[in-house]
Amino acid sequence: MSSNGYCQLINSQDGTGPDIIRARQRDSRQIKISTISEQWLFNLHGKLWRQTNATMLDGALDLEINPTRFLAYQDAPYAAELMQLPTLEVMHRAADRRIHLQHATLDTEDNILVGTLHLGGELFSQRSADWQRSLIGYLSHVQQCCVNVLAPPGSDAEIIGFEIRSVRQVECYWELRAEQAPLILRDMSIAVRSSDPEAEIHYLIGAAANASWLKIELTKKIHLVIYAKCMDRLRFEVRYIDGIQGELEAFHCNVASPMLQRLMDIRIGAAARVQRFWRDYAERLTPQFGAQQIIDFIASFNEIAPVAVRHELLTLLAANRALIANDEAGIVTNELCEALRRAGILERSRHRQRGRIYRMARRYRAVFQQMFGGDDIVT
Repeated sequence: MSSNGYCQLINSQDGTGPDIIRARQRDSRQIKISTISEQWLFNLHGKLWRQTNATMLDGALDLEINPTRFLAYQDAPYAAELMQLPTLEVMHRAADRRIHLQHATLDTEDNILVGTLHLGGELFSQRSADWQRSLIGYLSHVQQCCVNVLAPPGSDAEIIGFEIRSVRQVECYWELRAEQAPLILRDMSIAVRSSDPEAEIHYLIGAAANASWLKIELTKKIHLVIYAKCMDRLRFEVRYIDGIQGELEAFHCNVASPMLQRLMDIRIGAAARVQRFWRDYAERLTPQFGAQQIIDFIASFNEIAPVAVRHELLTLLAANRALIANDEAGIVTNELCEALRRAGILERSRHRQRGRIYRMARRYRAVFQQMFGGDDIVT
């Protein structure tokens, strides 16, 4: 151990590696411990206290684990050899990997699986078995890490028993791949807000960094949280604040089964709740005010239209939903109109008139009509 005043830092096995656990002496009998969570793929906090004979310690510890985050940091997340790899190496939360994962999310959290390999491959047949095997490996490494730092090899300390006895809080999630996930979430929020008032739906809307979220109170102890994890990924997360035993009983699962099996079984109720929400609200999810089309239009238009004339071109399109190309004078050249046509913003009109007429593409006309009103200059 290395001392820094009121606190002890417990190192890796040989005493030279990164710090893992802080131990603070609260009084002559009690020690408060916690992991340095930003460095490790688990979090442990709680108390140890001396028994009367002063040679033994009892403990009550809260363990926070995140299998998704654990898998995200592994080079071969579902390999059978995962359990045999060095514990401190597998459990380390590498800074460069954390930055890479945080950049992939809208909420700047690193609990995300990126790429086909980490998502479980291209076949679904083995995903459940792979996930369960990796979860077992993760829990084994967590336990070994705790044993290594609380009773290092070569010391006089010995762990007599280490058991995860109960599960207090659980989060189960599913992800939906969807372009412009933030817009879909907004439509879901609108659908929930417009629900039948007699349904008495309790919900909150907020954001974490750039990830908007919708939280629905299914019961006092079970919440459904939906948020845009990435631009193209929507996450449906069932959060059990408590009441896990009641949920297992409600879906006819064995509440006396081993802890790992209870973690697997809780997904049954969570899946049913997500499916029920989707069934009730999916049919109401219609795009509002053409938001997707507006975003696509702006992105394509800004890529092609010269900065110096963008304002004038947008004004003409908003007013007329068409441009008339004239290479002899003016800002609307035939070359520009052709470039906008190739980008899908304009289409050629059959109307015969001096110059060439390009009207706004159909997918954008209705949106501009709804926003600005008026009639098209050409048909």
